Amino acid sequence: MFSRRKFLTHGCSLGVASATLSSSLLSLGLARRAAAQGAHDYRALVCVLLAGGNDSWNMVVPTDTDQHSQYQAIRSDLALPLDNLLPLPGATATGRRYGLHPGMPGLQSLFAGGDAGVLCNVGTLLEPFDPAAVANGSILAPLGLFSHADQIQQWQTGISDARVTEGWGGRVADLLQGQNLANGISMNISLAGNNVFQSGANVSEYSVQADDDGATGINAYDDGTRFGSYRRQVID
Repeated sequence: MFSRRKFLTHGCSLGVASATLSSSLLSLGLARRAAAQGAHDYRALVCVLLAGGNDSWNMVVPTDTDQHSQYQAIRSDLALPLDNLLPLPGATATGRRYGLHPGMPGLQSLFAGGDAGVLCNVGTLLEPFDPAAVANGSILAPLGLFSHADQIQQWQTGISDARVTEGWGGRVADLLQGQNLANGISMNISLAGNNVFQSGANVSEYSVQADDDGATGINAYDDGTRFGSYRRQVID
């Protein structure tokens, strides 16, 4: 399995996900069926949740002299030197320029090809507020504000004022599943087991193992012992 650091080093490359997913589909015997559809208009939404968080301040860094100086003053010893940053093409609407962490040349290549972008200053708030409003309780705040676990769930559900069991990925699958019947492949495929994000009212995620041979195993079929391994080989 790729560590989070190694994954980001390769620029969140979809090639890694595509390779593991293709291997899983081959193991499931679905690749031929998918290819037969001639999916010229095929589209996939690939979502990666970094449950441990991400130091975004050192991922996308301002390269303008004044802004980088302010960044250095705030980050102190954690700040990245200007000369170490990987420059990004173009500038913002206000003329500002940015660079990437030096360990992300893959993502820099995606930017250069016009295949990547950054969406900043987004979160799960219900309305804008400041520290004073939080202190006096005059704001409509997300449930479990400052709770890491609640924030992770809210990113998956898209609902900040209630704890629900269905994610926005699952809700999208509920709406689109009827358009995806011909190819015989599940609308929702997970490489990370069960999760809230892909759970819908009618559609659940189909979990496969990226580092094994496809669908999540059943212990009675292969219990991890040598005998279980032999039994699985014979049956397969």
